[in-house]
Amino acid sequence: MAAPPPSRLAAVSSFGVGGTNAHVVLGESPARQVQAPASRHMPMPLWLPVSGADRDAVLRNADALATHLEDHPTLALQDVAATLGRRTARTFRAVATASDCAEAVASLRAIRDVRAALDAPRVVFLFPGQGSQHPGMAAGLRESLPAFATAFDAVMDVIGPHLDIDLAGLLLEREAGEDAAALLAQTRYAQPALFAMSYALATWLRSLGVEPAAMIGHSIGEYAAAAVSGLIDMESAAGCVCARGAAMQAQPPGAMLAVRAALADVEPLLGETAEVAASNAPALTVLSGSVEGIEAIAARLGERDVQTTRLKVSHAFHSRSMEGALDAVESAWRAVATREPQVPFYSCVTGARISREQAGDPAYWARQVRQPVRFSDALMAEIDQPDTVFVEVGPSQALSSLVRAHRRGDGSVPPCVALLPTASGDGAAAPHAVQAVGSLWALGLPIAPVADAHAHRVELPGYCFADTRFWYPRPEPGHASEAQPASSTPVAPPREAIRQPPATPAPGQAADRRSVIESELRQVLAGVAGLAPEEIDGQSSLLEQGLDSLSLTQAALEISRVFDCRVALRELLGPLDRLGVLVDHLDERVSPDRFMPATPDVEPDTPAQAPQRADGQDAASDPAPASPLPTVPALVSSTDVARLIEQQMALMAQQLELLRSIQGSLPSRDPIREDTPESATRPSAAEPDARTRTSADAPLPP
Repeated sequence: MAAPPPSRLAAVSSFGVGGTNAHVVLGESPARQVQAPASRHMPMPLWLPVSGADRDAVLRNADALATHLEDHPTLALQDVAATLGRRTARTFRAVATASDCAEAVASLRAIRDVRAALDAPRVVFLFPGQGSQHPGMAAGLRESLPAFATAFDAVMDVIGPHLDIDLAGLLLEREAGEDAAALLAQTRYAQPALFAMSYALATWLRSLGVEPAAMIGHSIGEYAAAAVSGLIDMESAAGCVCARGAAMQAQPPGAMLAVRAALADVEPLLGETAEVAASNAPALTVLSGSVEGIEAIAARLGERDVQTTRLKVSHAFHSRSMEGALDAVESAWRAVATREPQVPFYSCVTGARISREQAGDPAYWARQVRQPVRFSDALMAEIDQPDTVFVEVGPSQALSSLVRAHRRGDGSVPPCVALLPTASGDGAAAPHAVQAVGSLWALGLPIAPVADAHAHRVELPGYCFADTRFWYPRPEPGHASEAQPASSTPVAPPREAIRQPPATPAPGQAADRRSVIESELRQVLAGVAGLAPEEIDGQSSLLEQGLDSLSLTQAALEISRVFDCRVALRELLGPLDRLGVLVDHLDERVSPDRFMPATPDVEPDTPAQAPQRADGQDAASDPAPASPLPTVPALVSSTDVARLIEQQMALMAQQLELLRSIQGSLPSRDPIREDTPESATRPSAAEPDARTRTSADAPLPP
């Protein structure tokens, strides 16, 4: 069997001009096993995160990813999702859900819902009440979501002895008939079913890292909140739920009515036969009572053009007809131990966060069966908290509809995500739940799309920038620019080509050579750095003022030329890195007769008589003898090309000087001789024989 090829290594070095060097050795990643084509289709859909700096960027990135997957259909979608999940998420986000690459291509190109992530999203779990249940609501979830399946099975094991039917079969049956729906509508079966679904979904969300900041349960949903918060364990909560459902099932039948009106408008119309069962929204109130009483109040409201809807329930919940169930509920709670809740949740009775005393009082849970549900008050207490996201953790989307009926202080609708589809919806539960988790990520929650440690990183398209061009409109040759019209005034040469003379101190002001050197040095540094001379800070280092190694190389050359005193780049990067220290250095080394302060002219008290010529004319009237003017160096061309060439020539000169200094420190080598027979057979006088050469005489390695 052939030995596996050795892994490749690469050495990378980075050498800085200032002396900082970095080295790293890279090794080839271990070879991974390619998945078989049969596993390309995932048993459960995955969500693919796409983000960008704005909405258009998200759509560009989605289209690029779709094209890549279309060109590489054999990619494992799990690897694609894991690779995308490792990337930095940007502000605007969207999600595509698919089971293989073909579905992903279609889903990516169908993206229209792009959301802006919240700064610090906080999640509030909403647990629905009775009426949201339907047969088959757990179908697909148990097979696709392992964390859900574990919690769901645990609840079913606890409630099984309390029931006389196979409740799990009703919830997992995909094609349940009307008989199953009628059976699940009974309170003694509906409430345990809702508790099992809510508790299992909450467990799954928490396994993904989604932790609630608060929880609100609607009627029986408060039991799920109590179990998730840690007030009681799941086993105790499931037993109390079964006792509650059986006790309420045994009460007299009744009816309930949903009214599209505010609580304050409905209460004056109520008689003795109906009462308020729930306040669900600012303009949605639920009434409860006898069948005759509900029919009578519905007629009175119809006369006032108030819209009403009869609810499909068998009992008048949260009314006086439930008083017979209170003792059984209180007894069930007295048999369990309660603890301090770890997550705050709201009381249905008060509409405020439940206190430790209320939560541990069995009488409270008995009153909770009888008193109206103040869901709207609890929702309003959380709705204006910054960056709040509501998540309906249960079947159907009844509570999501109630959330959309509320408004925040700025008039906007609070964001709400429903984990599961409606009972009449066409979508399957598992894909909808996966899409919902992706929506939570799009709102800013830190959720990874794939938690499988065996997923591999694959090559995917990078960020698609807008590719916006920013061209500076250059004027045509021979035409004046609009910004700078032609003028007869001469154009000034570049600032670095003109050196301002040092200012002469005013009469009576102290002046010394050091101030002149400083003024001249400011001119040099300002010309290199592109600053005004007065902007050069004497206390900060030159690097801190924006002069990098390239500009300091130019500065070293210019200082050496102007002051006739050699200054090296390493000195400007080290001991001479500040203006004041550099001035002291130059003051000590520059010739004493240079850069002396100008002496002001002194006029005599009496004017001196002008010398006379032999012909009687004043000598002062003669024209001044021609004297050589100081040589003015030629100004650098004002064109960009000329300045660039000048900078490059200065850098090359500095590099040549550095090479000369290195060459001078190396041992001398023999000159190259012609390869003649004489030179090949006879060693040079300056070179010892190869047979007698010592290691010290050996030439340096190349």
